[in-house]
Amino acid sequence: MTLTEEQKAEVRETLGRYCAAYQRKDLKALLALFSPDISGYGAGPVRFSRTGMNTHR
Repeated sequence: MTLTEEQKAEVRETLGRYCAAYQRKDLKALLALFSPDISGYGAGPVRFSRTGMNTHR
């Protein structure tokens, strides 16, 4: 996957916001970084999860 310099800067900025919110333990700021319909894959017993993040807002 190739990203443009603009995309790379956006990723770095978003990760910076994520890290800052995590350090502050700011759940509202963390949730604001994600789509309301986020889904993901993991390596644990539950390999796929879909969460309605709006329940936390």
